Amino acid sequence: VYRKFDFGNLVDLIMLDERLAGRTAPADSVSQPDFRGANRTMLGETQRNWFFDHLKNSDATWKVIGNQVIFSNLDLTGIYRNTDRNLDAWDGYPHEKELIVNHLRENNIQNTVFVTGDTHSSWAFETPTSIEDYQQDSVNSLVAVEFGTTSVSSANSDESYPVEEVLVAEQLLLSNNPHLKYANRRDHGYLVLTLNSEEAKADWYFVETVKKPTKNETIGKTVRVKKDNPNLY
Repeated sequence: VYRKFDFGNLVDLIMLDERLAGRTAPADSVSQPDFRGANRTMLGETQRNWFFDHLKNSDATWKVIGNQVIFSNLDLTGIYRNTDRNLDAWDGYPHEKELIVNHLRENNIQNTVFVTGDTHSSWAFETPTSIEDYQQDSVNSLVAVEFGTTSVSSANSDESYPVEEVLVAEQLLLSNNPHLKYANRRDHGYLVLTLNSEEAKADWYFVETVKKPTKNETIGKTVRVKKDNPNLY
């Protein structure tokens, strides 16, 4: 399932498989003895080596990673009762996640954009080597950016909770995650990523309702990142 597409020297689109090819079962908790073990993997060694080779050898301006679960650190404290992180996402595979971060850093791989699904929510992250590094240096600690797309019609948070509670949760997420620049767990729609030689632009399009056919949509948020400067604006 994992594969790569080239768009001239502008974009290399690298599509990952994080469900079938090499994934081990998610941890039950962070206290599980092998939680940080090298045997716990999202990609598997074969796919990971393939991924690293394409990243290292790419001569495209932008490296866009088709990514199935959130890669950036996401502190969920106060959002869910029994956990402060999603162990089904990359936060649940810390050893392999660190290998990827180190590969990006050590090989000076610039202009990497993770494009992510799974959560039925909209996100924009600056992706650092670690939160501690980011708090000390919010520019030089960055290795990538990440844009998460919402769902077209699958349930998101306001199908389960009042909108007022969802808005509070969004603000709590932003407060607990300084590298998280945008969070929307309410609106349905899609994400358009536009790239040129100077910048990448993410536009989140939202609809008023999914309960009836409509052509009405709005751009709910636009976030940009310049080439060779991973700070979002």
